[in-house]
Amino acid sequence: MKWISLKNKFVFNDHSFTRLAAAKWQDLMSRGQKNFELRKTLISTAGYFRVKDVDGRVHCSFVMGKARLSPIREISIPRLELTAAVISVKLSHVIRDELDLTVNKLIYWTDSTSVLKCINNETKRFYTFVSNRLTIIHDGSTPQQWRYVSGKDNPEDDGSKGLKLHVLIKNDRWLTGPKFLWEDDECWPVMVEIPILKDDDPEVRKKNQNYVASTSRDVMEELMMYYSSWWKLKVAVSWLLRHKRYLKKKILQRRESYLTKQGLGERSGHLTLDELREAEYEILRCVQT
Repeated sequence: MKWISLKNKFVFNDHSFTRLAAAKWQDLMSRGQKNFELRKTLISTAGYFRVKDVDGRVHCSFVMGKARLSPIREISIPRLELTAAVISVKLSHVIRDELDLTVNKLIYWTDSTSVLKCINNETKRFYTFVSNRLTIIHDGSTPQQWRYVSGKDNPEDDGSKGLKLHVLIKNDRWLTGPKFLWEDDECWPVMVEIPILKDDDPEVRKKNQNYVASTSRDVMEELMMYYSSWWKLKVAVSWLLRHKRYLKKKILQRRESYLTKQGLGERSGHLTLDELREAEYEILRCVQT
């Protein structure tokens, strides 16, 4: 009995749902329209097919709609709006795959400026949630296909709120599309100025800044500060100069793909008088510099 009572309430009066016969149209110019809107518990999107005949007459028809509940775990409104945009892109692919007609132009409408600024961003990096969804949007559409529509002209507001039958019949915007789609392109909503995505936006990943501090260190000065004995200082500098010569010779011999035993032996053995004199000369030169 409940189903019968609901059936009796579904009275269309003079309203009829007509099906467009593509064969009656010549030089068909089709334009797919996608809109989306959201509420706290529901995300809604719908696709409309707009055609224009050779006489300039416009017809707009509802093709497919989809609604989804928002996640149980509460997320921010901008993230829900971005999720709705992803659903809209996926829905457009389904419609184009199923239609036998060629879609010459595809436009996505949204009343969210936060979605528009994320889609048009080319420099900032986002966190994983936003980044993954923007990847789907960019793979299935281009930023030029996204346009702004005010909330009062967005029919997906009806799908998000939910409508009773008598309200749906009285206000057929959900089934026929927004009024501006029935008009020429010049009468469509003007594109608003998209806000600039700032660095302090909560969805923007903070840049990692690495700071490197370098200090110049004079080995000779450290040795002079370390040793209080003139003799021990000369010996330390002598060993340091010997190792320096060894490394230079090793590099030269590696370039020639050849390393002699004599080159290895220079690292060991007693210091010579010439090496001690050279060390003394280097110390005095460092002090006088």
